[in-house]
Amino acid sequence: MTVMTELLCEHFPGRKSPPLLKVPLMIQASPHVLKLFTPTSPAQAGWHSRKCSLTALYAEEYRPLIVGEVSLRSLVEDETALKHWRKGTGDPDIRELERRHLEKFVAYLQGRGLAGPTINKIWRELKAMLRHAKDELRIIDTIPSLGFRRKSKLVRTGPKRQRETVTFDEMCLLWEACEAATYPVHPQCVKLWRAFLVLLYTYGPRSGDVVRLSAKENLMLNDRLISFEAMKVSKLQGLPLIDVVLDHLDPIRKRSDRLFSSFKTVGHQREDGTWKRGWRTTWRKEILPAAGLKGVTFKHLRESMVTRYNAADPGLGKWMAGHAQQGVTDTNYDFPTERIRRAIESAPVPPCFLSTWKSDDQVRSQ
Repeated sequence: MTVMTELLCEHFPGRKSPPLLKVPLMIQASPHVLKLFTPTSPAQAGWHSRKCSLTALYAEEYRPLIVGEVSLRSLVEDETALKHWRKGTGDPDIRELERRHLEKFVAYLQGRGLAGPTINKIWRELKAMLRHAKDELRIIDTIPSLGFRRKSKLVRTGPKRQRETVTFDEMCLLWEACEAATYPVHPQCVKLWRAFLVLLYTYGPRSGDVVRLSAKENLMLNDRLISFEAMKVSKLQGLPLIDVVLDHLDPIRKRSDRLFSSFKTVGHQREDGTWKRGWRTTWRKEILPAAGLKGVTFKHLRESMVTRYNAADPGLGKWMAGHAQQGVTDTNYDFPTERIRRAIESAPVPPCFLSTWKSDDQVRSQ
C-alpha cells in the first residue's frame, strides 16, 4: 500500500496523500499468482492419492460425459486409441507426461505400419481426453507436444493424393479378382465379395456399415429401401433398393439374416510383419494384387459414387452419402423421391454387375 501511495503522489506533486479515485484501480496480476488462489477441483482432490492414467481418466471422468452425445463409432475409436496408448507408452500418469512419451508412442505406431493420417487421428482422440483433463478438471497444466508449432499432429503428412473416379474397367478387374479371395472360408465367398462391391459402388456406404447389414432389419423389400444407421455419425439413411443390387443380394440373404456374417474380422498387420486374415486384409493382399491395382480403397468407391451422382444430378451424391443433413432441416425427413430412384436406376453400371450368377455347385467346386 505504501508503494502504491508513493507512485500516485509522483503524479500529483504538492499533495501529501493521493486523491480519491472515482474508478476502481485495475491491477493485472501474474497468472502464477492467480493460480495460488485457484481452489482445488474435486477431480484434482480425487486423483491426488493415486495414479491418474489416461485409461482411468477416460473411464471415470470423460466417457460418462460423452456417452450420450457421440456415436457408438466414436466410442469404439476412443477405445482403440487407448489400446494403442497402453501398448505404446505403458499408460503413465498424465501429470508426468513428457515429450519422450510421445516419441515412444510415435515409434510404436509407425512400427505397427500405421500411416501418418491414422496416427494423427489416434492422437486427436487422445488429445480430446487430455484437453478435458486440462481445461475442465485442471488435473494437468499443459498438453504434451512434439513441437511448438505442431499442436494437433504427431507426424507430418503430405497432401492427400486425389485420383480419378474408379472406372468401369477397374471395377471389372476387381470383380474378376474376387475369384482370388480366400477369406471368408465360405461356399459363397466369391458371391459375398461381389455383392459387397455392388453395394459399395452403387451406394457408397462405409464398409463397416455394409458388413453389419441384416436382411430382416435393413432390407425393406415392400418399400424398396435399404435402411441402416451409419455407425460413424449415428445417422439413419434410407436408400432406394434397385434391381441390380437386389439381384446380387438375393442369393446371400436367403442363407443368413446378416448378409456378411462371415466377415468376422477386418484383419491387421502383426508386429512381425505378417497379416492376420480378415476382410480388409483380403482386399489389400489378395483382391487388389489379383486385379493388378494399387492403392484403391473402399473410400475411393464412396468418393466415386458421390462424384458420379453429383455429375448426373447436382446434390444427389451428397444426399446419397448422407452429407446433406446438417442439423434439423427438412432433409431429415426427405425420402427417396421418384426423381432420385429414376436417377439411380438409369445410371450406367459396370457390365460385370449384369453378369449371371454361377450356381452354388460351381462356386463350391472352385
